[in-house]
Amino acid sequence: MLASRFADDMDPQWQTYRSQVAESLVATCRRLYREKAADNLAQERKALMFDTVPHINAASKVISIRLRNLRLARAIAAADAGEVMDDVERPRTRFEDVIGADTAKEELKFFIDYLRNPRRFAALGLKPPKGVLLYGPPGTGKTMLARAMAGESNVAFISVVASNFVTMWQGSGPQSVRDLFARARRYAPSIIFIDEIDAIGRVRAGSPGGGQAEEMALNALLTEMDGFTGNSNDRPVFVLAATNFRTEPDDERSPEKSSRTLDPALVRRFSRKILVDLPDTAARRKYLSLRLADAKNAIVSETVLDLLAEKSVGMSIANLEQVIEAAGRTSLQKGTEITDDVLVEVLDTVREGEAREWDPRFLESTARHEAGHTILYWLSDWWAPEVSIVARADRGGGMRRCEAEVKQEARTRQELLAEIRTSLGGRAAEMFYYGQETGLSTGAWGDLEQASDKARHMVCTYGMDDEFGLLAVSDIFKYAEAKSGPTYERINAAAAKILKEQMALTLKLLEENRQHLDAVSQALLTKNRLYRKDLEKLLPPIKGKK
Repeated sequence: MLASRFADDMDPQWQTYRSQVAESLVATCRRLYREKAADNLAQERKALMFDTVPHINAASKVISIRLRNLRLARAIAAADAGEVMDDVERPRTRFEDVIGADTAKEELKFFIDYLRNPRRFAALGLKPPKGVLLYGPPGTGKTMLARAMAGESNVAFISVVASNFVTMWQGSGPQSVRDLFARARRYAPSIIFIDEIDAIGRVRAGSPGGGQAEEMALNALLTEMDGFTGNSNDRPVFVLAATNFRTEPDDERSPEKSSRTLDPALVRRFSRKILVDLPDTAARRKYLSLRLADAKNAIVSETVLDLLAEKSVGMSIANLEQVIEAAGRTSLQKGTEITDDVLVEVLDTVREGEAREWDPRFLESTARHEAGHTILYWLSDWWAPEVSIVARADRGGGMRRCEAEVKQEARTRQELLAEIRTSLGGRAAEMFYYGQETGLSTGAWGDLEQASDKARHMVCTYGMDDEFGLLAVSDIFKYAEAKSGPTYERINAAAAKILKEQMALTLKLLEENRQHLDAVSQALLTKNRLYRKDLEKLLPPIKGKK
């Protein structure tokens, strides 16, 4: 209550009284604001911290102490020391440092904003979030996302591993869970990160004996996340968890439901489930570029970076890091820099095994075989990113197709015919160099099977001439289901006709481009591996291709 003589402007001193009541109002509001701020700081266990710089003046015998770097820091109790991450311990990882996982980053940024100012969101009628479950294959960056969230947030961050809740002492697991949440509430708003939550989060079997400790810890976790001691609107406790397990079984009757799936009750407790999947080509390309830019002894071309991004399909960021580290060790042993050839060699070794030594005559036939594929692919207006005759495992080499061509969805009749000729190019080159009666190599056999499948697909899509006619949809389904009968024979006959015509045309094209075929095969024998930049030096440019 404020008392004042200010009423209206009839009093001669009304301006003085007005100033007095205004000053009283401002002082009262400032005092209330400070009390509320102090109360919030006390709840979050924060205190004013600063550094001191003493200065001694010997002449005047005066000691001056300067205060600097004033900041709010969390005053952690002695019992919680080592459990709550201190400001000094916070990682410097930020969300922009995490490659890929864009959806997860946006979601986590929103929750960080929520935790920094929970009352603003509560005013909109939003309930406090319980947490986010990150799941996906190993090595995709789930733990790194948690580190980025710890680095970005200014709230208390507590990190644990779920296996810590499973001990040899009966009842210690549930008590550890309760202590964890009690600690988080003391410093709320706060974040709890539980890594490898599948250690206690598997589907409960309800049977005594093995697994009982894990189920007891899981029950305690479920109670803490959704019990009577739940989150308050202004001081939420946010749970961030990571797992390599699935959140839902592919088949409810599958035996994997209990072995590789999280408990449905646990999954339901989280506000969001976010899949952190393997990085796409763009993300892999970005990571390789940034990572190799930091390496002082790396000289890698943009063309090979594109190739590595394409060849590393199915690899995680952790796998790529292992490849770069292995390339660094290899270059150190050889006393060279990390070059294009070193990186590609290491990646191939990781994915397909060590290179094998082959007979020189076999290498020559392989080089001519792959050169045939390459020339026909070039004639279909595409540059091959890589052609290799390095033998690994049961493969003697291969030509890699351009990713943009592989991802083409709609293909014309002429494009399908060009694909068939590219598949036949290897066998045609063998026939061109060694005669029509040469034996069928393993690679040529696989190429013929691939060309046959494409020819059958073409028949089902575009039909043939009047001799065969366009197949009805019902006939195509019969072929796909039965793989036998009159329809199957008609399709095979039409496909055989296509293969015969295209093989003749492929041999003709190789004859017309004999000098280019010889140049590519000879270059392969010399270098064992050619990149697009090498092919562009050997072959004339393709119109419309940069």
